[in-house]
Amino acid sequence: MIPMEGMAYRRLNDIQPGNLLYYVEGQTAPVLALRIKHSGGRQGTEPYSAALILSGDAGGLRMPLVDATKRSSYYIDLGAKPLVAWNVPLSAAPRSTRENLAVGYLLLTASGPWLSSVYLGGRGDLMYWDLSTGELQSIGDQEFTFITEWSIGLADTSGLFCRLVTYPADFRAVGT
Repeated sequence: MIPMEGMAYRRLNDIQPGNLLYYVEGQTAPVLALRIKHSGGRQGTEPYSAALILSGDAGGLRMPLVDATKRSSYYIDLGAKPLVAWNVPLSAAPRSTRENLAVGYLLLTASGPWLSSVYLGGRGDLMYWDLSTGELQSIGDQEFTFITEWSIGLADTSGLFCRLVTYPADFRAVGT
């Protein structure tokens, strides 16, 4: 069980970047997401609220997927940052792995894990999000390795890891 302490029903703008949330309006099942600060890919643009969808169906597209269309909607704010677990046996790929980069790979950097995603309605360009701050990151000269199998969760009421989503198992495109 996940503790209710810190949970609230809020508009996306009122949720702290980097917090996990569930979107429930009009859905057959709650959709797990991360609150992010998105600039729309433009330098110097003031970031706005968006959701990095981690589970659910978005027109058959593979998750993780940035959705900035529901900024005025209400969400269940879980009031917590995600815990990331690396699945055992460890599954990683070197930075030089460019030909088979997959949406959903984590980049393990000196500052922590970043999650790769695409933009709903975008061109398929990969974006990288710091899971603790919800901020868009640029690879640049950053040193990293790819984590190819992982889980995101929270600490349950007994302090144990409660898995909410696992990559790649929970990230298949609809119909595959």
